[in-house]
Amino acid sequence: MSEFSGKVAVISGVASGIGAACAQEFAEQGATVVGDATQARTWTQAANAAADEGGARFLINVAGFSQLEDNALTLTEEDLQKLIDINLKSAWLGVRHVAPQLQKDGGSIVNMSSAAALIGAPNHAAYSASKGAILALTRQLAIELAGNGIRVNAICPGPVDTPMVNTNTPEAMEAMINAVPLKRMAPPKEVASVFLFLCSTAANSITGVTLPVDGGMSISL
Repeated sequence: MSEFSGKVAVISGVASGIGAACAQEFAEQGATVVGDATQARTWTQAANAAADEGGARFLINVAGFSQLEDNALTLTEEDLQKLIDINLKSAWLGVRHVAPQLQKDGGSIVNMSSAAALIGAPNHAAYSASKGAILALTRQLAIELAGNGIRVNAICPGPVDTPMVNTNTPEAMEAMINAVPLKRMAPPKEVASVFLFLCSTAANSITGVTLPVDGGMSISL
């Protein structure tokens, strides 16, 4: 029997891409998956659903958003707020609603950031900033929640074969792959397996860590 059997994982962004792969990965390991949430109302619903299943043990914040034009000097305030709401505020709301359930038996929170938070990316000013804020939030939560036996870590994927990444132009896609030393785009399942690892007992001594899953992208630029 898997160590995840009978435990509840609350996952945001399960509609597609990495979130969908995480939902499948945890479900295949026997976990009960609850999603999808990004706003206060939907996070309340997700937290209530998890409580009905006995309480959450894992919180996986995957929901994210990017856009093609995100230049620091031309980005509208409305678009900036949208990026912050989805990429940062959603994760904070998830912690606020679900973390109280994790305090019962300890648990794990894994936030998805991005390689863009480590190295920056042309025309991704607000996206990079919002994902950088996720790393700061992760470190702060790791300190604040350690006393409750809750571990908090972040993953920074590089290019991943998801619908969001595939909205880029062919030229941009080629440039992204060329920036990766391994010269490949990761399938969502590979990234999902890292989320699973960080929630496993094999990672019991890991908290406050930023883990690049980017094919070497962040160390080559």
